[in-house]
Amino acid sequence: MRGKKKGLDVKAALRNRAEAEVKAKSIAIKDTLSPKDMRKVFHELQVHQVELQMQNEELRRTQGELEASQARYFDLYNLAPVGYFTISKQGVILEANLTAAELLGVEKNFLNKKVFPSFLLPEDANLYYLLQKKLFELGQPQSGEFRMLRANALPFWARMDVNCVDDPDGVPVCHAVVSNITERKRAQDALLASENKYRSIVENINDALYIHDFKGTILDVNENACRMTGYNREELLGASLAKIDSPENTQLMQKHMQRLLNDGKVEFDGQHMRSDGSRVWVTVSAKIVSRLDNGIVQGFVKDITDRKRAEEKIKEALVEKELLLREVNHRVKNNLQIINSLFNLQARKVTDEGVKEILRESCSRIKSIALVHEKLYGSPDLSRIDMKEYLTSLVRSISHSLNVGRDGIYVTVLTDEGIRFDMDRVIYCGLIVNELVTNAFKYAFPDKRKGEICIELKINKSNNYELIVRDDGVGLPKDFDWEDSETLGLELVKTLAHQLGEIKLQRKGGTAFKITLHKG
Repeated sequence: MRGKKKGLDVKAALRNRAEAEVKAKSIAIKDTLSPKDMRKVFHELQVHQVELQMQNEELRRTQGELEASQARYFDLYNLAPVGYFTISKQGVILEANLTAAELLGVEKNFLNKKVFPSFLLPEDANLYYLLQKKLFELGQPQSGEFRMLRANALPFWARMDVNCVDDPDGVPVCHAVVSNITERKRAQDALLASENKYRSIVENINDALYIHDFKGTILDVNENACRMTGYNREELLGASLAKIDSPENTQLMQKHMQRLLNDGKVEFDGQHMRSDGSRVWVTVSAKIVSRLDNGIVQGFVKDITDRKRAEEKIKEALVEKELLLREVNHRVKNNLQIINSLFNLQARKVTDEGVKEILRESCSRIKSIALVHEKLYGSPDLSRIDMKEYLTSLVRSISHSLNVGRDGIYVTVLTDEGIRFDMDRVIYCGLIVNELVTNAFKYAFPDKRKGEICIELKINKSNNYELIVRDDGVGLPKDFDWEDSETLGLELVKTLAHQLGEIKLQRKGGTAFKITLHKG
């Protein structure tokens, strides 16, 4: 109230002084001016009065605009999305906006004269002091991230950007902009956790991992890739895949890359070059994970050098085994031929025709077995023999040994393509065919009768093999029971046929033996 009364007294005193001066000037003017001059002065006073009124109006308008501008400034200042602080060199808060107060969960007036570090997590206070020291020493803008305390709430992460300015008295102060970056920090932590998880998975897989683009530029590798190639991570990142591919495989790698681009994935075996020049056999399994820009390819590489070495050893062992088996078959065949020759020599010296016939039949059987070993010796597959080739050779040998090529008896071999039997089955079938064809030559065509013998091997409707030996000769006597026969040849046929499957005799239009072989 005293201030207001004093102001009124000052205004009254000024008015009294003004009226006294106007009165004095008016007396002087009356004494010195003529009526015409008086009118002129009065006109000037009126114009000056209007000018003063106009100036007053302009001042009031300008003052209104200034007040509106100040109001807008304070609104912007207080309602800005970030907190504004003015902090002294001693860390005392001189001024703060509403957002700053909301960030800290307090009233705006509460912040005045408070020490700024008191709103920081104690562990982060030293970071602020260091930031403030650099700001006032260097005079350059600084920034930092701290955990700040909010009233009745958990701490939050804040970013602080500071600048050094002088206040109206020329004293350096700190202008600080503070923003809440808690969500960004959480996102960064989540991303870091995801990257760590990814890196943990990548580093713990057993295979080497390469991430590269469509141009073959390596973007990322795991530790296994470094161990496999002998290069460190820095040497591989940014390098081309050509750095680890063997030079002679350049065109092949281009084909693999084209397959990858077409199909989205590719798998192949190849060789990688180590830093010391040695080579590693690998299996590569790659797939496209992104086609944007230069693309991203994920490739897993497994070291198969040990497997390749083992395969080479197995191949070498198989070659040695094959050579050994061929030699065994060759020697067995030679030994059987020697036995056959001994039987032939013995047959020539025997005068008893019955004994001589037995020796000849034995020779024929030995030949059928020797032929098996001969075919195995010359076959690319030592486990199976092509039956069409074998039966053709066997029948030709039987025909030659019996000297019936010009007797008008024709032998036909009909065999489905691709039938291949193991050695045991071939020997059994060979002995059966030898006995039945020999008997047909001897007994089916008496008195130089002409005819045909047919040997057929096929796959029937039940998907079983059928071996048929038939002739169009005179046939067996009606009262002849071949299964009860005491001849060695038919006894041998019956025994072997039952081991292969089952046998049936057909007497219509000659004689036909049909053996159905079990599967297996």
